[in-house]
Amino acid sequence: MLLQKLRIGKTAVFIVILILLVGTVSSLPLFLQADESAESDHFQYLPVIFRDADGTPDPGTEVTATPTSTATATSTNTPLPPCDIMFDSQVYAGEGAVDITGDVGTEVTIINLSDGNTVLGSGILTGPVAGHACAGFASITLSPPLNITNTGQILLAVDLENPDNNDTIVVFGMPTVTPSSTPTEPYIVAVPNCGPGPDIQFTLQGFNWPIDQSVTLSWEGVPQTVWQAGQHTGSFSTTWTFSGLANGIYTVSALSGTGGATASTQIHIPCGILPTSTPTSTSTPNEPYLVAVPNCGPGPSIEFNLQGYNWPTDQSLTLFWNGIAQVVFQANQHSGSFSMNWTFNGLANGVYLVSAQSGIGGPTASLYVAIPCENLPTNTPVPTNTPVPQAVDLVVGQPQLISTPPIIVYQPLAFEVPITNTGDVDINTLFFVDLLFDPTPVHSEDSYTAVSGLSGGSTITLTITSTIGLANFIGDHQVTAFVDSLNHVAETDETNNLSAPFEITISEPAMTPDYTPLPTGSSTISGVARAMLSGNFLPQERMRLSAIEEATGKVVAVTYSDENGFFQFENLAEGTSYTVQGCIMIDNKAYFGFRSSRIPPDAFADIFAVKSASCP
Repeated sequence: MLLQKLRIGKTAVFIVILILLVGTVSSLPLFLQADESAESDHFQYLPVIFRDADGTPDPGTEVTATPTSTATATSTNTPLPPCDIMFDSQVYAGEGAVDITGDVGTEVTIINLSDGNTVLGSGILTGPVAGHACAGFASITLSPPLNITNTGQILLAVDLENPDNNDTIVVFGMPTVTPSSTPTEPYIVAVPNCGPGPDIQFTLQGFNWPIDQSVTLSWEGVPQTVWQAGQHTGSFSTTWTFSGLANGIYTVSALSGTGGATASTQIHIPCGILPTSTPTSTSTPNEPYLVAVPNCGPGPSIEFNLQGYNWPTDQSLTLFWNGIAQVVFQANQHSGSFSMNWTFNGLANGVYLVSAQSGIGGPTASLYVAIPCENLPTNTPVPTNTPVPQAVDLVVGQPQLISTPPIIVYQPLAFEVPITNTGDVDINTLFFVDLLFDPTPVHSEDSYTAVSGLSGGSTITLTITSTIGLANFIGDHQVTAFVDSLNHVAETDETNNLSAPFEITISEPAMTPDYTPLPTGSSTISGVARAMLSGNFLPQERMRLSAIEEATGKVVAVTYSDENGFFQFENLAEGTSYTVQGCIMIDNKAYFGFRSSRIPPDAFADIFAVKSASCP
């Protein structure tokens, strides 16, 4: 799914081989040299298209038709054409081997083109092995294994005896955890969650508790505070003080009603204390979880001990800071528990997310680290009138037409739409804003834009263009804006996400446009659409993708990526060459990418979209 196949010409690869044999590393072409610039972490190698003829980068982004040759009859005893080696699966940072397919008996060498052409390993393809693009297959061990620093680098798989037989791939970081910026289930937070002892004072906060049930707060299983049903707002904040405590780990818990929702957190005395073994008390969760000690600091620097428990030992474990991978434990290389110190410098005041992901799509857990601790309330409120933090709430203004009249049906229309986060909490989750024409409950296929996040109290004005405009009837039409149309953001008020309608009058009808006919083949092209956000290519929902027949230059199919970035074109002609291109607007910027020479069936036509001037 994540294959980024870049064909490199015979001459360029032969240069690499000469360097390996002679030991000379000078005078390499620029595209084979390691990038030592300050921007090397931003994946300068992508997207790159290489000309097959000479191996030079092709900066053009326009699709050009390529003629197809007519097949000629061959005798039945004609030998099968060679099956060029290729990477057989996606390659992630943290992996210790890569899967390669090709002709049986081919000896394949793996080279890192991005760090001085280091040889990482080699192996011979055995087989025949079913289930691969070619008959031969091998899983080639890498030494050293890939790690987070290899993210974005390019690996070359090459037959040293036939340098023109090669394939390349881009190393990707482990999939980014994308938890909601605000949990929706009941939870509690203690700030700070540690102290020198023997005395400690901390603020205990709770959120999302059912207002029609009582909430009981306990210290080490002993009730301390009870809010009666109907006497709290679902959120609370209270200050607790305990004296004469011995060094150890103490549990604070909350219970809704009788046998209702529960949550717990831990207090450490002193801050540096670590459990000698996995806790076994009934208040300790059995599912994987994280603990940060301390969980706040004065800033701009912070150092804390991050602990994890109950993680599956037969799966890898990736730890993230604000969605960026920091540490990867390989499967069967950890005990299910860990403890390590993390330090971050130059941090602005705010709340930061620490998260963990087991395997790919496995269990996750997260917690928050605050800078400074004083950002959170420390006074003891009265339970019946506890001030509730002004959490996230998105509102949207009336769309304003910016296209120049006259307005013609079925022609593109552009609008400006202001949106505001009226809360105090930053939104760090991508969400969508749609335009609804003559509003219906169905989301438009093209009249939307994405927003990567929005700070508390801030406003952004978005430009949204509908490529198909208004329907073909005379009279008044209404255009309504819909913020967070797919409900990706947990808000305090979900009823104020529609704008007042904007009215447009059409007095002249027009001819109905010709739509792209459906293809009539029987094969497919699929992949994952990704956009470069926060330094990573992340799976992108609702990217618009087109399949272009290269022989004619015609768009034969259009589709949209799903919530996991996956897309698939159906009914394509097997053996026909297509270009797949994708584009999406995020934060008023176009993100565009394309892959050429995709011949169905093809399950690896992943799109890697970067900032571009516009969407085609």
